[in-house]
Amino acid sequence: MIVTCTEDDLPDLARMLRPAADRLPGQVCGMTEPGALCDVLSCEMRGGARVLGYRAGGALRGCLIAWPREAVDVLAGRHYVWVAPTWRHRGIARRLVAACEPVPRAGLPKERARG
Repeated sequence: MIVTCTEDDLPDLARMLRPAADRLPGQVCGMTEPGALCDVLSCEMRGGARVLGYRAGGALRGCLIAWPREAVDVLAGRHYVWVAPTWRHRGIARRLVAACEPVPRAGLPKERARG
């Protein structure tokens, strides 16, 4: 199930993202200490980043972090998707990206609605 992550989810997000710390974008890159990772993710969320999570069996198995297009740094309009290794190849990343995409305007095909 895809959920919008809140501050309460930060410890779970930090634990899940810790193995991928070297590949994370921006300020989060290289952070392996869970407290510091929680602090930076919290700051990103307050700054407008949207964080979606995929929950299965009561635990987060994947997440998507999307930075707003209005952001003034290099991450503007970008997103980062991570899925736990044992949960890959099940379409979770695709579902997270689809859940994050804007809803197309009425009457226009999805590919023409962007822009």
